[in-house]
Amino acid sequence: MRQKRFVPSSDARLLLVDDDPFAIHIMGRMLSQYPNQRFATSGEVALRLARDLTPDVVLLDADMPGMTGFDVCEALKSDPDLAHVPVIFVTSRSTPASKAAALQKGAADFIVKPLVAARLKTAVQAQLRTELMVEDLVRGHLAAGPAPRQPNEKTPRILIVDDDPGAIKLLSGILCDSGHLRFATSGEDALRLAREVVPDLILLDAEMPGMSGYQVFKALKAEPRLADVAVIFVTIQSEASSAVSAFEMGAADYITKPVNAALVRARVRTQLRAKRLTDELRHTATTDSLTGLASRRQFDELYKHEWLRAQRAGDPVALLLVDVDHFKLYNDRYGHPSGDVCLRKVAEALVSASLRRADLVARYGGEEFMLLLSRTPRHGAEHIAHRILDAVEALDIPHEASPTASNVTVSVGIGCLDTASVCRGKPAAESGLTGLRRARFTADDLVLAADKALYCAKVAGRAEVRLLDIADVYSPQMARDIAPSGFAL
Repeated sequence: MRQKRFVPSSDARLLLVDDDPFAIHIMGRMLSQYPNQRFATSGEVALRLARDLTPDVVLLDADMPGMTGFDVCEALKSDPDLAHVPVIFVTSRSTPASKAAALQKGAADFIVKPLVAARLKTAVQAQLRTELMVEDLVRGHLAAGPAPRQPNEKTPRILIVDDDPGAIKLLSGILCDSGHLRFATSGEDALRLAREVVPDLILLDAEMPGMSGYQVFKALKAEPRLADVAVIFVTIQSEASSAVSAFEMGAADYITKPVNAALVRARVRTQLRAKRLTDELRHTATTDSLTGLASRRQFDELYKHEWLRAQRAGDPVALLLVDVDHFKLYNDRYGHPSGDVCLRKVAEALVSASLRRADLVARYGGEEFMLLLSRTPRHGAEHIAHRILDAVEALDIPHEASPTASNVTVSVGIGCLDTASVCRGKPAAESGLTGLRRARFTADDLVLAADKALYCAKVAGRAEVRLLDIADVYSPQMARDIAPSGFAL
Protein backbone atom coordinates (compact mmCIF):
# COMPACT_ATOMS: atom_id res chain seq x y z
CA MET A 1 0.00 0.00 0.00
CA ARG A 2 1.29 3.45 -0.89
CA GLN A 3 2.58 5.53 2.06
CA LYS A 4 0.22 8.33 3.04
CA ARG A 5 1.45 11.89 2.58
CA PHE A 6 1.39 14.27 5.53
CA VAL A 7 0.86 17.89 4.48
CA PRO A 8 -0.71 21.04 5.94
CA SER A 9 -4.19 21.70 4.59
CA SER A 10 -3.04 24.74 2.58
CA ASP A 11 -0.88 22.38 0.49
CA ALA A 12 -3.68 19.86 0.02
CA ARG A 13 -4.02 18.32 -3.43
CA LEU A 14 -7.54 18.61 -4.85
CA LEU A 15 -8.83 16.66 -7.83
CA LEU A 16 -11.81 18.38 -9.48
CA VAL A 17 -13.83 16.13 -11.80
CA ASP A 18 -16.67 17.35 -14.03
CA ASP A 19 -17.43 16.92 -17.72
CA ASP A 20 -18.29 20.64 -17.84
CA PRO A 21 -15.06 22.72 -17.95
CA PHE A 22 -16.95 25.80 -16.77
CA ALA A 23 -18.11 23.94 -13.63
CA ILE A 24 -14.48 23.00 -12.96
CA HIS A 25 -13.49 26.65 -13.41
CA ILE A 26 -16.13 27.78 -10.90
CA MET A 27 -15.05 25.15 -8.31
CA GLY A 28 -11.41 26.08 -8.81
CA ARG A 29 -12.14 29.76 -8.20
CA MET A 30 -14.18 29.02 -5.08
CA LEU A 31 -11.34 26.88 -3.72
CA SER A 32 -8.49 29.19 -4.72
CA GLN A 33 -7.03 28.93 -1.19
CA TYR A 34 -5.89 25.47 -2.30
CA PRO A 35 -3.67 26.22 -5.31
CA ASN A 36 -2.56 22.61 -5.80
CA GLN A 37 -5.47 21.58 -8.04
CA ARG A 38 -5.75 19.02 -10.86
CA PHE A 39 -8.68 18.66 -13.22
CA ALA A 40 -10.43 15.88 -15.14
CA THR A 41 -13.39 15.98 -17.52
CA SER A 42 -14.01 12.23 -17.59
CA GLY A 43 -14.08 9.36 -15.15
CA GLU A 44 -11.23 7.55 -16.88
CA VAL A 45 -8.92 10.55 -16.70
CA ALA A 46 -9.94 11.12 -13.07
CA LEU A 47 -8.87 7.60 -12.09
CA ARG A 48 -5.55 7.94 -13.93
CA LEU A 49 -4.77 11.24 -12.18
CA ALA A 50 -5.85 9.87 -8.82
CA ARG A 51 -3.47 6.91 -9.17
CA ASP A 52 -0.64 9.22 -10.26
CA LEU A 53 -0.89 11.84 -7.51
CA THR A 54 -3.08 10.40 -4.68
CA PRO A 55 -5.19 13.49 -3.99
CA ASP A 56 -6.23 14.60 -0.51
CA VAL A 57 -9.82 15.31 -1.60
CA VAL A 58 -11.78 14.46 -4.77
CA LEU A 59 -14.69 16.68 -5.84
CA LEU A 60 -16.74 14.58 -8.24
CA ASP A 61 -19.70 15.23 -10.54
CA ALA A 62 -22.25 12.41 -10.45
CA ASP A 63 -23.56 12.69 -14.02
CA MET A 64 -20.87 12.31 -16.64
CA PRO A 65 -21.05 10.56 -20.04
CA GLY A 66 -19.38 7.17 -20.13
CA MET A 67 -18.02 6.46 -16.66
CA THR A 68 -20.34 8.16 -14.16
CA GLY A 69 -19.31 9.71 -10.88
CA PHE A 70 -20.81 6.74 -9.03
CA ASP A 71 -18.61 4.41 -11.09
CA VAL A 72 -15.54 6.53 -10.32
CA CYS A 73 -16.30 6.58 -6.60
CA GLU A 74 -16.74 2.82 -6.53
CA ALA A 75 -13.44 2.34 -8.36
CA LEU A 76 -11.62 4.66 -5.93
CA LYS A 77 -13.00 2.86 -2.88
CA SER A 78 -12.00 -0.54 -4.28
CA ASP A 79 -8.36 0.57 -4.75
CA PRO A 80 -6.35 0.00 -1.52
CA ASP A 81 -4.09 2.97 -2.34
CA LEU A 82 -7.04 5.35 -2.83
CA ALA A 83 -9.80 4.01 -0.57
CA HIS A 84 -8.92 6.49 2.19
CA VAL A 85 -9.33 9.55 -0.08
CA PRO A 86 -12.54 11.44 0.78
CA VAL A 87 -14.92 11.98 -2.14
CA ILE A 88 -17.33 14.91 -2.19
CA PHE A 89 -20.07 14.62 -4.81
CA VAL A 90 -20.88 17.94 -6.49
CA THR A 91 -23.94 17.45 -8.65
CA SER A 92 -27.24 18.83 -9.87
CA ARG A 93 -29.02 15.77 -8.46
CA SER A 94 -30.97 16.86 -5.39
CA THR A 95 -33.12 13.84 -4.55
CA PRO A 96 -32.62 12.02 -1.23
CA ALA A 97 -32.20 8.79 -3.18
CA SER A 98 -29.21 10.25 -5.05
CA LYS A 99 -27.62 11.40 -1.80
CA ALA A 100 -28.17 8.01 -0.21
CA ALA A 101 -26.70 6.25 -3.27
CA ALA A 102 -23.58 8.43 -3.12
CA LEU A 103 -23.04 7.82 0.58
CA GLN A 104 -23.58 4.09 0.11
CA LYS A 105 -20.79 4.14 -2.49
CA GLY A 106 -18.52 5.61 0.20
CA ALA A 107 -18.82 9.35 -0.46
CA ALA A 108 -17.88 11.64 2.40
CA ASP A 109 -20.28 14.45 1.47
CA PHE A 110 -22.87 15.50 -1.15
CA ILE A 111 -23.29 19.07 -2.42
CA VAL A 112 -26.07 20.15 -4.76
CA LYS A 113 -25.55 22.65 -7.61
CA PRO A 114 -25.79 25.58 -8.01
CA LEU A 115 -22.77 25.87 -5.72
CA VAL A 116 -22.48 28.15 -2.71
CA ALA A 117 -18.84 29.05 -2.12
CA ALA A 118 -19.05 28.95 1.68
CA ARG A 119 -20.71 25.52 1.65
CA LEU A 120 -18.09 24.11 -0.72
CA LYS A 121 -15.18 25.53 1.30
CA THR A 122 -16.49 24.21 4.62
CA ALA A 123 -17.07 20.75 3.12
CA VAL A 124 -13.47 20.56 1.91
CA GLN A 125 -12.15 21.95 5.20
CA ALA A 126 -14.15 19.37 7.15
CA GLN A 127 -12.63 16.51 5.15
CA LEU A 128 -9.10 17.88 5.50
CA ARG A 129 -9.60 18.27 9.28
CA THR A 130 -10.61 14.62 9.48
CA GLU A 131 -7.59 13.58 7.42
CA LEU A 132 -5.24 15.53 9.67
CA MET A 133 -6.77 13.99 12.79
CA VAL A 134 -6.21 10.50 11.42
CA GLU A 135 -2.69 11.40 10.34
CA ASP A 136 -1.87 12.59 13.86
CA LEU A 137 -2.82 9.15 15.12
CA VAL A 138 -0.81 7.13 12.65
CA ARG A 139 2.25 9.31 12.01
CA GLY A 140 5.31 7.36 12.95
CA HIS A 141 3.41 4.33 14.26
CA LEU A 142 2.03 2.39 11.32
CA ALA A 143 5.56 1.52 10.22
CA ALA A 144 5.77 -0.85 13.20
CA GLY A 145 3.04 -3.01 11.65
CA PRO A 146 -0.43 -3.88 12.89
CA ALA A 147 -1.08 -4.81 16.50
CA PRO A 148 -1.56 -8.51 17.12
CA ARG A 149 -5.17 -7.97 18.04
CA GLN A 150 -7.90 -5.57 17.06
CA PRO A 151 -10.27 -3.82 19.46
CA ASN A 152 -13.25 -5.95 20.40
CA GLU A 153 -16.17 -5.31 18.12
CA LYS A 154 -18.92 -3.54 20.00
CA THR A 155 -22.38 -2.32 19.21
CA PRO A 156 -22.20 1.38 18.25
CA ARG A 157 -23.75 3.76 20.79
CA ILE A 158 -26.00 6.38 19.22
CA LEU A 159 -27.56 9.27 21.13
CA ILE A 160 -30.64 10.89 19.53
CA VAL A 161 -31.53 14.35 20.83
CA ASP A 162 -34.76 16.15 19.90
CA ASP A 163 -37.40 17.97 21.96
CA ASP A 164 -40.09 16.34 19.78
CA PRO A 165 -40.82 12.75 20.95
CA GLY A 166 -42.34 12.05 17.55
CA ALA A 167 -39.08 12.91 15.81
CA ILE A 168 -37.20 10.65 18.22
CA LYS A 169 -39.63 7.82 17.53
CA LEU A 170 -39.17 8.27 13.77
CA LEU A 171 -35.36 8.30 13.96
CA SER A 172 -35.26 5.36 16.36
CA GLY A 173 -37.38 3.35 13.92
CA ILE A 174 -35.01 4.20 11.06
CA LEU A 175 -31.89 3.37 13.11
CA CYS A 176 -33.18 0.45 15.18
CA ASP A 177 -30.64 -1.91 13.56
CA SER A 178 -27.74 0.55 13.55
CA GLY A 179 -26.68 0.34 17.20
CA HIS A 180 -27.64 0.80 20.82
CA LEU A 181 -29.91 3.86 20.94
CA ARG A 182 -30.39 6.34 23.78
CA PHE A 183 -32.66 9.36 23.73
CA ALA A 184 -32.84 12.86 25.21
CA THR A 185 -35.53 15.52 24.81
CA SER A 186 -33.45 18.43 26.13
CA GLY A 187 -29.92 19.72 25.87
CA GLU A 188 -29.31 19.22 29.58
CA ASP A 189 -30.37 15.56 29.42
CA ALA A 190 -28.24 15.05 26.31
CA LEU A 191 -25.11 16.27 28.10
CA ARG A 192 -25.88 14.14 31.15
CA LEU A 193 -26.34 10.99 29.06
CA ALA A 194 -23.21 11.71 27.00
CA ARG A 195 -21.16 12.09 30.17
CA GLU A 196 -22.53 8.87 31.64
CA VAL A 197 -21.73 6.77 28.55
CA VAL A 198 -19.72 8.40 25.77
CA PRO A 199 -21.64 7.80 22.51
CA ASP A 200 -20.07 6.97 19.18
CA LEU A 201 -22.45 9.29 17.34
CA ILE A 202 -24.98 11.97 18.26
CA LEU A 203 -27.95 13.04 16.12
CA LEU A 204 -28.80 16.49 17.43
CA ASP A 205 -31.75 18.77 16.74
CA ALA A 206 -30.56 22.34 16.27
CA GLU A 207 -33.71 24.11 17.50
CA MET A 208 -34.76 23.14 21.04
CA PRO A 209 -36.29 25.25 23.81
CA GLY A 210 -33.91 26.22 26.58
CA MET A 211 -30.51 24.88 25.60
CA SER A 212 -30.32 24.83 21.80
CA GLY A 213 -28.57 22.19 19.77
CA TYR A 214 -25.80 24.63 18.94
CA GLN A 215 -25.23 25.28 22.65
CA VAL A 216 -25.15 21.54 23.31
CA PHE A 217 -22.63 21.16 20.51
CA LYS A 218 -20.33 23.81 21.99
CA ALA A 219 -20.59 22.19 25.42
CA LEU A 220 -19.65 18.81 23.93
CA LYS A 221 -16.61 20.22 22.15
CA ALA A 222 -15.46 21.92 25.37
CA GLU A 223 -15.15 18.60 27.23
CA PRO A 224 -12.06 16.51 26.40
CA ARG A 225 -13.92 13.18 26.77
CA LEU A 226 -16.67 14.29 24.37
CA ALA A 227 -14.85 16.59 21.96
CA ASP A 228 -14.19 13.86 19.40
CA VAL A 229 -17.76 12.51 19.29
CA ALA A 230 -19.21 12.96 15.80
CA VAL A 231 -22.39 15.06 15.71
CA ILE A 232 -24.96 15.09 12.90
CA PHE A 233 -27.36 18.01 13.06
CA VAL A 234 -30.93 17.04 12.19
CA THR A 235 -33.02 20.17 11.73
CA ILE A 236 -35.80 21.91 9.82
CA GLN A 237 -33.35 24.66 8.80
CA SER A 238 -32.71 24.05 5.10
CA GLU A 239 -30.81 27.24 4.26
CA ALA A 240 -27.26 26.74 3.02
CA SER A 241 -26.02 29.29 5.58
CA SER A 242 -27.26 27.09 8.43
CA ALA A 243 -25.41 24.07 7.08
CA VAL A 244 -22.28 26.16 6.56
CA SER A 245 -22.44 27.41 10.17
CA ALA A 246 -22.82 23.86 11.45
CA PHE A 247 -19.84 22.60 9.44
CA GLU A 248 -17.72 25.57 10.49
CA MET A 249 -18.44 24.72 14.12
CA GLY A 250 -17.15 21.21 13.49
CA ALA A 251 -20.29 19.17 12.82
CA ALA A 252 -19.76 15.85 11.05
CA ASP A 253 -22.89 16.15 8.90
CA TYR A 254 -26.17 18.03 8.46
CA ILE A 255 -29.57 16.50 7.62
CA THR A 256 -32.71 18.51 7.00
CA LYS A 257 -36.23 17.54 8.06
CA PRO A 258 -38.42 15.90 6.94
CA VAL A 259 -35.79 13.15 6.96
CA ASN A 260 -35.39 10.47 4.33
CA ALA A 261 -34.87 7.06 5.93
CA ALA A 262 -32.32 5.78 3.38
CA LEU A 263 -30.33 9.00 3.59
CA VAL A 264 -30.26 8.94 7.41
CA ARG A 265 -29.09 5.32 7.47
CA ALA A 266 -26.40 5.98 4.85
CA ARG A 267 -25.01 9.02 6.64
CA VAL A 268 -25.05 7.29 9.99
CA ARG A 269 -23.18 4.33 8.46
CA THR A 270 -20.61 6.74 7.03
CA GLN A 271 -19.94 8.33 10.43
CA LEU A 272 -19.83 5.00 12.26
CA ARG A 273 -17.41 3.65 9.65
CA ALA A 274 -15.16 6.68 10.19
CA LYS A 275 -15.38 6.19 13.97
CA ARG A 276 -14.43 2.53 13.66
CA LEU A 277 -11.44 3.39 11.47
CA THR A 278 -10.30 6.07 13.89
CA ASP A 279 -10.59 3.66 16.84
CA GLU A 280 -8.53 1.05 15.01
CA LEU A 281 -5.85 3.58 14.12
CA ARG A 282 -5.77 4.92 17.67
CA HIS A 283 -5.39 1.36 18.94
CA THR A 284 -2.50 0.77 16.53
CA ALA A 285 -0.83 4.03 17.52
CA THR A 286 -1.07 3.39 21.26
CA THR A 287 -0.41 -0.37 21.39
CA ASP A 288 2.91 -2.16 21.08
CA SER A 289 2.67 -4.45 18.06
CA LEU A 290 4.67 -7.31 19.58
CA THR A 291 3.33 -7.61 23.12
CA GLY A 292 -0.10 -5.97 22.96
CA LEU A 293 0.89 -3.71 25.87
CA ALA A 294 0.63 0.06 25.82
CA SER A 295 3.23 1.65 23.55
CA ARG A 296 5.94 4.06 24.66
CA ARG A 297 3.89 6.88 23.20
CA GLN A 298 0.84 5.86 25.20
CA PHE A 299 2.91 5.63 28.38
CA ASP A 300 4.40 9.09 27.85
CA GLU A 301 0.96 10.61 27.33
CA LEU A 302 -0.75 8.93 30.27
CA TYR A 303 2.20 9.44 32.58
CA LYS A 304 2.18 13.17 31.84
CA HIS A 305 -1.46 13.40 32.88
CA GLU A 306 -0.96 11.21 35.94
CA TRP A 307 2.00 13.27 37.12
CA LEU A 308 0.00 16.50 36.89
CA ARG A 309 -2.96 14.88 38.64
CA ALA A 310 -0.77 13.54 41.43
CA GLN A 311 0.84 16.95 41.90
CA ARG A 312 -2.55 18.63 42.20
CA ALA A 313 -3.96 16.04 44.59
CA GLY A 314 -0.78 15.41 46.59
CA ASP A 315 -1.00 11.68 45.79
CA PRO A 316 1.93 9.27 45.69
CA VAL A 317 3.08 7.81 42.40
CA ALA A 318 5.62 5.10 41.53
CA LEU A 319 7.36 3.89 38.38
CA LEU A 320 8.85 0.43 37.92
CA LEU A 321 11.36 0.04 35.10
CA VAL A 322 11.83 -3.65 34.25
CA ASP A 323 14.64 -5.07 32.12
CA VAL A 324 14.98 -8.65 30.88
CA ASP A 325 18.44 -9.77 32.04
CA HIS A 326 21.00 -10.67 29.35
CA PHE A 327 18.39 -10.51 26.60
CA LYS A 328 20.98 -10.04 23.84
CA LEU A 329 22.60 -13.29 24.93
CA TYR A 330 19.16 -14.91 24.83
CA ASN A 331 18.61 -13.78 21.23
CA ASP A 332 22.10 -14.91 20.25
CA ARG A 333 21.50 -18.34 21.78
CA TYR A 334 17.88 -19.05 20.80
CA GLY A 335 17.20 -16.68 17.88
CA HIS A 336 15.06 -13.60 17.49
CA PRO A 337 11.72 -15.42 16.97
CA SER A 338 12.22 -17.14 20.34
CA GLY A 339 13.20 -13.75 21.76
CA ASP A 340 9.86 -12.33 20.61
CA VAL A 341 8.02 -15.21 22.30
CA CYS A 342 10.01 -14.57 25.47
CA LEU A 343 9.08 -10.88 25.51
CA ARG A 344 5.41 -11.70 25.03
CA LYS A 345 5.48 -14.12 27.96
CA VAL A 346 7.27 -11.60 30.17
CA ALA A 347 4.67 -8.99 29.19
CA GLU A 348 1.88 -11.35 30.26
CA ALA A 349 3.68 -11.97 33.56
CA LEU A 350 3.92 -8.22 34.22
CA VAL A 351 0.21 -7.77 33.59
CA SER A 352 -0.60 -10.63 35.97
CA ALA A 353 1.70 -9.12 38.61
CA SER A 354 -0.03 -5.74 38.59
CA LEU A 355 -2.94 -5.79 41.00
CA ARG A 356 -5.24 -3.09 39.65
CA ARG A 357 -6.80 -2.40 36.28
CA ALA A 358 -5.71 1.22 36.68
CA ASP A 359 -2.03 0.20 36.69
CA LEU A 360 -0.43 0.83 33.31
CA VAL A 361 2.00 -1.72 31.89
CA ALA A 362 3.88 -0.51 28.80
CA ARG A 363 6.70 -1.68 26.60
CA TYR A 364 9.28 1.04 27.08
CA GLY A 365 11.75 -0.05 24.42
CA GLY A 366 13.56 -3.21 23.38
CA GLU A 367 13.56 -5.56 26.37
CA GLU A 368 12.50 -2.82 28.83
CA PHE A 369 9.03 -2.42 30.30
CA MET A 370 7.53 0.32 32.48
CA LEU A 371 4.77 0.09 35.08
CA LEU A 372 2.96 3.24 36.17
CA LEU A 373 1.39 2.80 39.60
CA SER A 374 -0.88 5.72 40.45
CA ARG A 375 -1.71 6.51 44.10
CA THR A 376 0.89 3.95 45.16
CA PRO A 377 3.45 4.63 47.93
CA ARG A 378 6.81 2.86 48.08
CA HIS A 379 5.70 -0.17 50.09
CA GLY A 380 3.00 -0.88 47.48
CA ALA A 381 5.55 -0.55 44.66
CA GLU A 382 7.91 -2.91 46.50
CA HIS A 383 5.13 -5.47 46.80
CA ILE A 384 4.46 -5.29 43.03
CA ALA A 385 8.19 -5.64 42.34
CA HIS A 386 8.29 -8.88 44.35
CA ARG A 387 5.30 -10.15 42.38
CA ILE A 388 7.10 -9.35 39.13
CA LEU A 389 10.21 -11.31 40.13
CA ASP A 390 8.06 -14.27 41.20
CA ALA A 391 5.86 -14.15 38.05
CA VAL A 392 8.84 -14.14 35.68
CA GLU A 393 10.57 -16.87 37.69
CA ALA A 394 7.40 -18.98 37.42
CA LEU A 395 7.59 -18.78 33.62
CA ASP A 396 10.67 -21.03 33.86
CA ILE A 397 11.96 -19.98 30.43
CA PRO A 398 15.37 -21.62 29.90
CA HIS A 399 18.32 -19.24 29.43
CA GLU A 400 21.48 -21.34 29.24
CA ALA A 401 23.56 -18.33 28.14
CA SER A 402 22.72 -16.23 31.21
CA PRO A 403 25.49 -15.69 33.77
CA THR A 404 22.80 -14.90 36.35
CA ALA A 405 20.51 -17.94 36.31
CA SER A 406 19.55 -20.93 34.22
CA ASN A 407 16.24 -19.35 33.33
CA VAL A 408 15.07 -15.90 32.21
CA THR A 409 15.11 -13.28 34.97
CA VAL A 410 14.41 -9.56 35.21
CA SER A 411 15.85 -6.64 37.10
CA VAL A 412 13.59 -3.91 38.46
CA GLY A 413 14.23 -0.26 39.30
CA ILE A 414 11.65 1.64 41.36
CA GLY A 415 11.32 5.42 41.31
CA CYS A 416 8.95 6.69 43.99
CA LEU A 417 7.33 9.90 45.15
CA ASP A 418 5.27 9.72 48.35
CA THR A 419 4.94 11.31 51.79
CA ALA A 420 8.22 9.72 52.86
CA SER A 421 10.02 11.58 50.08
CA VAL A 422 11.72 14.51 51.85
CA CYS A 423 14.50 16.79 50.72
CA ARG A 424 17.30 16.16 53.18
CA GLY A 425 18.12 19.18 55.28
CA LYS A 426 14.73 20.87 54.83
CA PRO A 427 12.85 21.98 57.93
CA ALA A 428 9.96 19.88 59.18
CA ALA A 429 7.43 22.43 57.92
CA GLU A 430 8.60 21.63 54.40
CA SER A 431 8.52 17.85 54.73
CA GLY A 432 6.38 15.55 52.63
CA LEU A 433 4.99 16.42 49.24
CA THR A 434 4.79 20.14 49.98
CA GLY A 435 8.55 20.27 50.37
CA LEU A 436 8.92 18.27 47.18
CA ARG A 437 6.89 20.73 45.20
CA ARG A 438 9.16 23.49 46.43
CA ALA A 439 12.12 21.40 45.29
CA ARG A 440 10.67 21.59 41.76
CA PHE A 441 10.93 17.92 40.89
CA THR A 442 9.61 17.00 37.47
CA ALA A 443 8.03 13.98 35.84
CA ASP A 444 11.35 13.33 34.11
CA ASP A 445 13.07 13.17 37.51
CA LEU A 446 10.90 10.22 38.54
CA VAL A 447 11.68 8.40 35.29
CA LEU A 448 15.37 9.10 35.89
CA ALA A 449 15.08 7.76 39.44
CA ALA A 450 13.63 4.48 38.14
CA ASP A 451 16.35 4.27 35.49
CA LYS A 452 19.17 4.80 38.00
CA ALA A 453 17.58 2.33 40.40
CA LEU A 454 17.49 -0.23 37.58
CA TYR A 455 21.18 0.39 36.89
CA CYS A 456 21.95 -0.25 40.56
CA ALA A 457 19.94 -3.50 40.43
CA LYS A 458 22.05 -4.66 37.48
CA VAL A 459 25.30 -3.72 39.20
CA ALA A 460 24.14 -5.71 42.24
CA GLY A 461 24.06 -8.86 40.14
CA ARG A 462 20.72 -8.68 38.25
CA ALA A 463 17.49 -10.47 39.14
CA GLU A 464 17.33 -7.80 41.84
CA VAL A 465 15.17 -4.82 42.78
CA ARG A 466 16.44 -1.42 43.85
CA LEU A 467 14.45 1.64 44.92
CA LEU A 468 15.49 5.27 44.55
CA ASP A 469 13.52 8.15 46.04
CA ILE A 470 12.93 11.06 43.71
CA ALA A 471 14.64 13.27 46.29
CA ASP A 472 17.83 11.25 45.71
CA VAL A 473 17.62 11.20 41.93
CA TYR A 474 21.01 12.91 41.64
CA SER A 475 22.52 10.72 44.36
CA PRO A 476 22.08 7.21 42.89
CA GLN A 477 24.27 5.74 45.62
CA MET A 478 21.21 6.21 47.84
CA ALA A 479 19.36 3.45 45.93
CA ARG A 480 18.52 0.66 48.36
CA ASP A 481 17.36 -2.91 48.40
CA ILE A 482 13.69 -3.40 49.17
CA ALA A 483 11.99 -5.14 52.06
CA PRO A 484 11.65 -8.93 51.76
CA SER A 485 8.41 -10.29 50.32
CA GLY A 486 5.65 -11.45 52.60
CA PHE A 487 5.54 -8.40 54.84
CA ALA A 488 2.15 -7.06 55.86
CA LEU A 489 0.88 -4.16 53.80
